[in-house]
Amino acid sequence: MVLIRILAILGLFLLHPLSQAEDLGTSRDALPVELSSSTTHSSEGYLTLRWQPMETQFEPASHSAPLANLQVARERTFASLVRDIQLSVLSVQQQKQVHLSGFNDGTYFARLVDGDQRVLSNAVSFQVQHRDLKTAWGLFGAGLLLFALLLISIINFTRQEHL
Repeated sequence: MVLIRILAILGLFLLHPLSQAEDLGTSRDALPVELSSSTTHSSEGYLTLRWQPMETQFEPASHSAPLANLQVARERTFASLVRDIQLSVLSVQQQKQVHLSGFNDGTYFARLVDGDQRVLSNAVSFQVQHRDLKTAWGLFGAGLLLFALLLISIINFTRQEHL
């Protein structure tokens, strides 16, 4: 009984819903876009960032800057960017999400800004912690074993049909 309670508590910590992504930015009421992350903890190194315009249509700050940038950094201040992905305002209004991968272990922060570097969205954080090599090899071995069993089953059933 105690073991079941411990597993249930651990499950709550491991399965964070989308809405629990840490909001680090300005008040959501003042921003035209709400940004969210598919996970707060990634063991695979990839995730999905989704955004939802809070207004039906928003215009860039100036006509000389019709672009938006998705910024990803390791600090809350966004002083040093890890990624700076350029999107058109049309993409921000219609695309609604982007898939990112290739992150090293660590904590990252993401936000949307316009071409003039004015913040368009709240900032969200996510953490990447890859599985250790032992676990990766264990999963690979289990997959290889299942594939071998599948091949053996197919060969055996094929032989039985021909007899």
